[in-house]
Amino acid sequence: FQPPLDVTNTVVRLFPHMVAARDHSSRVPMHVAVECEAPLDVFNCLMESDPRCAEARDSDGKTPLMLACKEMGSAMQSGFYDGKGKVRWLADVIKFLAKSSPNSILVEDDGGRTALEHALDSEAPRKTIKTLQRATRQAAREQGELERHEHLRKMKGHCHVRKGEDIRSLLPRESGLVMKSTSISRVVAEGA
Repeated sequence: FQPPLDVTNTVVRLFPHMVAARDHSSRVPMHVAVECEAPLDVFNCLMESDPRCAEARDSDGKTPLMLACKEMGSAMQSGFYDGKGKVRWLADVIKFLAKSSPNSILVEDDGGRTALEHALDSEAPRKTIKTLQRATRQAAREQGELERHEHLRKMKGHCHVRKGEDIRSLLPRESGLVMKSTSISRVVAEGA
């Protein structure tokens, strides 16, 4: 079922909570859009209404991005004329979801597999694999920066009330940070 975009827009506008509604398999409309090969405009409409819908997990722990990656295998095995259009559509959906929902790129399903692993298993085209690898690298980098920022924020709080030895114990050995004094402004990268 592929409703026209104006119908999708109207339904989303009238019932915005339905974008996050779940069915018996815990799927949200974004999952169904993948399964029904909805136009990219429908994905965009759903994302604009509620960006979290791309991170929703079904009863198997799969995000819409994982479903698209997994579906690539059957599309590749379809005949040339049947599969070529679907492979192109899936590649566009995968690129859209990876860009629009970078948090979903690192999520693992109930089997412990990421979207990239599903794409590799389905023998997705090289270009799609490269897109997912870049998105995975970027998401991991951003997640690492957020974790490092949070760790430094906690250290700053400790600097106001604790002694240097306590602060040293907060520095992970692999962080590359060296304590020059008890002031947070003196914690610097190794070799700096």
